[in-house]
Amino acid sequence: MAKKYPKTFFVFAAFMLFLMLYTLMSFTEMYHIWSYDDDEAHLLVSASSHEKMVLLRGKVTGRCSVKRKSLVYVKMIKCASSTMSTILRRFALNHNLETATPIDGRIYIGWPYQPKISHIYPSFSGRFGISCEHVVYDRSFFKSIMSPDAVYTTSLRQPYSQFKSLVNYYNVLNISNVPQFSDQASRFAHYVKNLEKYDNIYKLPTSTLRYCVPDHFSMTKNLMAFNLGFPYLSGFNTSEDMFKSEQGKETLKKFTNDWIEKMKKELDLVLLQEYFFESLILLKRRMCWSFTDVLFLTINSQEYAYKKKSEQDAELEAIYKEWSQVDYRLYNAFNETFWEKISQQKDGFRDEVEELKKVFVTS
Repeated sequence: MAKKYPKTFFVFAAFMLFLMLYTLMSFTEMYHIWSYDDDEAHLLVSASSHEKMVLLRGKVTGRCSVKRKSLVYVKMIKCASSTMSTILRRFALNHNLETATPIDGRIYIGWPYQPKISHIYPSFSGRFGISCEHVVYDRSFFKSIMSPDAVYTTSLRQPYSQFKSLVNYYNVLNISNVPQFSDQASRFAHYVKNLEKYDNIYKLPTSTLRYCVPDHFSMTKNLMAFNLGFPYLSGFNTSEDMFKSEQGKETLKKFTNDWIEKMKKELDLVLLQEYFFESLILLKRRMCWSFTDVLFLTINSQEYAYKKKSEQDAELEAIYKEWSQVDYRLYNAFNETFWEKISQQKDGFRDEVEELKKVFVTS
């Protein structure tokens, strides 16, 4: 006859089984926590169950296992690039990486001219881990200072939004001698409606307070394209007659499209200022970085009278779009590839984005 066990035995057995499973799950979680850097481990220990799930997902799914530690970031003016550079410098510091540092305390590597080795301090190891300063993109230059497996990236911004921001930040209205109006928004509108006139004034040698911006250089015409190495209708060359005829416009369009296709092949990831959280998670995944590697505080964000949309913006942007048409084509092309990359993401991409937003809001 089979031996009968008291009910207390089954209760005790069930409790012990539960305890063993709980211990195993806790040990597994702690193993993953220990595999993180100290700051991220602290974040995980204090996180909620949902937060732990999000933060651990990158390790648990085995998406990648080794952090990439060589990256070129072409710092783009007024595209959340100061915030991005701070993230990258912190990563370099935390991982003992050399950064390509401009000489003499400058904030740019030769910009707006072609970069040279003499523009940066020498590397002790022979190769830099991170480059994240203002520079005109030159692949051959970066090949000479970075490791062959470096990831190449930059930031772009909706061109009219970037234009507004740099006009404010670089004091363009005052330097260009734009007359005073009853309000700054009206003054800005007058400037845009006479853009070529005031841009020419801004570029004159007699216009002072431009700081690092040299004579005859346009800060408003296709600036993003210029920083990525586009040689026409930007920077010092903003008024080529060869592109004014109908045939010339078609030539420019073809040249621009060919150049954009070239940039698509050379840039591994292009971030968008308007979707900064999504951009950081894409970067995190591309580089196999930890969650805390991409935490940030906003830098150089300013408020000004014409920042928000106004009734005149449709008219003003149409003028600017004609003025800076290469930047619009560049932005539209990489806006498309940006969302293509996001559509290819798996394993809780949106959860990671929302978690990063939550940490940013509460920090």
